[in-house]
Amino acid sequence: MGFFGRAAIANVLWQARFSPKKNTLMSYKQKISEYLVKHTYLTFFDALNQIGTTRASEYIRQLRREQWQIETEWRSAGKKRYGVYRLISQPQSQSQQIQNHA
Repeated sequence: MGFFGRAAIANVLWQARFSPKKNTLMSYKQKISEYLVKHTYLTFFDALNQIGTTRASEYIRQLRREQWQIETEWRSAGKKRYGVYRLISQPQSQSQQIQNHA
Protein backbone atom coordinates (compact mmCIF):
# COMPACT_ATOMS: atom_id res chain seq x y z
CA MET A 1 0.00 0.00 0.00
CA GLY A 2 1.48 3.30 -1.05
CA PHE A 3 1.71 6.47 0.95
CA PHE A 4 -1.53 7.90 -0.43
CA GLY A 5 -3.41 4.71 0.46
CA ARG A 6 -2.30 4.98 4.06
CA ALA A 7 -3.13 8.67 4.15
CA ALA A 8 -6.62 7.99 2.81
CA ILE A 9 -7.25 5.30 5.43
CA ALA A 10 -5.93 7.58 8.20
CA ASN A 11 -8.21 10.38 7.00
CA VAL A 12 -11.30 8.13 7.01
CA LEU A 13 -10.48 6.86 10.49
CA TRP A 14 -9.89 10.39 11.77
CA GLN A 15 -13.22 11.58 10.39
CA ALA A 16 -15.10 8.55 11.72
CA ARG A 17 -13.56 8.92 15.16
CA PHE A 18 -14.09 12.64 15.61
CA SER A 19 -17.16 13.31 13.51
CA PRO A 20 -19.99 14.71 15.64
CA LYS A 21 -22.46 12.80 13.44
CA LYS A 22 -21.20 9.42 14.69
CA ASN A 23 -22.68 7.86 17.80
CA THR A 24 -19.54 7.36 19.88
CA LEU A 25 -21.38 5.43 22.60
CA MET A 26 -22.11 2.51 20.29
CA SER A 27 -19.35 -0.09 19.95
CA TYR A 28 -17.92 -1.04 16.59
CA LYS A 29 -19.31 -4.54 17.05
CA GLN A 30 -22.79 -3.08 17.52
CA LYS A 31 -22.35 -0.84 14.49
CA ILE A 32 -21.26 -3.82 12.36
CA SER A 33 -24.16 -5.95 13.57
CA GLU A 34 -26.66 -3.20 12.73
CA TYR A 35 -25.03 -2.64 9.34
CA LEU A 36 -25.30 -6.36 8.56
CA VAL A 37 -28.96 -6.43 9.58
CA LYS A 38 -29.75 -3.42 7.41
CA HIS A 39 -27.63 -4.29 4.33
CA THR A 40 -27.05 -8.10 4.78
CA TYR A 41 -23.43 -7.80 3.59
CA LEU A 42 -20.23 -6.02 4.64
CA THR A 43 -16.78 -5.61 3.11
CA PHE A 44 -13.59 -4.21 4.63
CA PHE A 45 -14.18 -1.00 2.69
CA ASP A 46 -17.75 -0.69 3.99
CA ALA A 47 -16.46 -1.13 7.54
CA LEU A 48 -13.75 1.46 6.94
CA ASN A 49 -15.90 4.07 5.17
CA GLN A 50 -19.26 3.62 6.93
CA ILE A 51 -18.24 2.50 10.42
CA GLY A 52 -14.66 3.74 10.77
CA THR A 53 -12.88 0.53 11.72
CA THR A 54 -10.20 -1.58 10.07
CA ARG A 55 -10.95 -4.55 12.34
CA ALA A 56 -14.10 -5.87 10.67
CA SER A 57 -12.83 -9.46 10.67
CA GLU A 58 -12.35 -9.42 14.46
CA TYR A 59 -15.87 -8.11 15.08
CA ILE A 60 -17.30 -10.69 12.65
CA ARG A 61 -15.42 -13.39 14.61
CA GLN A 62 -16.96 -12.10 17.86
CA LEU A 63 -20.45 -12.09 16.34
CA ARG A 64 -19.96 -15.66 15.10
CA ARG A 65 -19.05 -16.70 18.65
CA GLU A 66 -22.38 -15.19 19.74
CA GLN A 67 -24.17 -17.54 17.31
CA TRP A 68 -24.56 -15.14 14.39
CA GLN A 69 -24.54 -17.06 11.08
CA ILE A 70 -22.21 -15.03 8.82
CA GLU A 71 -20.80 -16.40 5.61
CA THR A 72 -17.55 -15.21 4.02
CA GLU A 73 -17.28 -15.08 0.25
CA TRP A 74 -13.82 -14.37 -1.17
CA ARG A 75 -13.62 -12.16 -4.24
CA SER A 76 -10.74 -10.93 -6.37
CA ALA A 77 -10.04 -7.57 -7.94
CA GLY A 78 -6.93 -7.92 -10.04
CA LYS A 79 -4.27 -9.36 -7.77
CA LYS A 80 -6.08 -8.28 -4.60
CA ARG A 81 -8.41 -10.59 -2.68
CA TYR A 82 -11.04 -9.47 -0.19
CA GLY A 83 -13.85 -10.99 1.82
CA VAL A 84 -17.53 -10.14 1.64
CA TYR A 85 -19.35 -11.00 4.87
CA ARG A 86 -23.00 -11.93 4.36
CA LEU A 87 -25.53 -12.27 7.16
CA ILE A 88 -27.40 -15.58 7.05
CA SER A 89 -29.17 -15.38 10.42
CA GLN A 90 -28.80 -13.89 13.86
CA PRO A 91 -29.79 -15.05 17.35
CA GLN A 92 -33.42 -14.26 18.16
CA SER A 93 -32.61 -12.19 21.26
CA GLN A 94 -30.16 -10.07 19.21
CA SER A 95 -32.74 -9.63 16.45
CA GLN A 96 -35.29 -8.19 18.88
CA GLN A 97 -32.74 -5.85 20.49
CA ILE A 98 -31.58 -4.43 17.17
CA GLN A 99 -35.15 -3.89 15.94
CA ASN A 100 -36.00 -2.11 19.19
CA HIS A 101 -32.86 0.05 18.93
CA ALA A 102 -33.56 1.17 15.34
